Amino acid sequence: LKPYPVDEDLREREAVTGRGTKTRCVHLHAQAYRADKIRQVRLVHIQGENGLQVLNFCIFPELEYALPSFAADLVTLPGGHLIALDWAPNGVDWTSAAAAADHGLDDAAVALMHEAFERHREALPGGGPVPPEAAPFFSSCFLFARFPRDVADSEVRAAVLPAYEDYLRHYLQLVASAKPLDYA
Repeated sequence: LKPYPVDEDLREREAVTGRGTKTRCVHLHAQAYRADKIRQVRLVHIQGENGLQVLNFCIFPELEYALPSFAADLVTLPGGHLIALDWAPNGVDWTSAAAAADHGLDDAAVALMHEAFERHREALPGGGPVPPEAAPFFSSCFLFARFPRDVADSEVRAAVLPAYEDYLRHYLQLVASAKPLDYA
């Protein structure tokens, strides 16, 4: 990994929100990197009071590869946890074997992703429907889960960490096997 520039104002930032007795301090930390075939790896961590914690981790491929983007959002709010894991399509329906083959995507990695989705969706509570206007931005292997706040952190971790590791590992396999597009 090589450093990717992040605006100084976004690298580390702290703000106080709210009024009176409801003021809260929120801290933001951002990092970014680049690598072969990867335009940007971005990690953003937000830490606040009263249980606010957000990790946004995205991997954006170089444009000459027909790769999806990797996206992981792990959010803890006072009311519970929201989890989102996906390989965002970027205009290519990589979940379709024919489309994946047309764009030179590795069949084995795509198959592993489908298997990971099937395996982990059973362990994660549903997060609710994706609004129709947002659906084009998610794959059919989008994992979206909501855990109530009373679920123990260890239980959330036991369900989420294996899914996160599988999605990331299979994504990195796909990146490693990716070939540039003929017309790039």
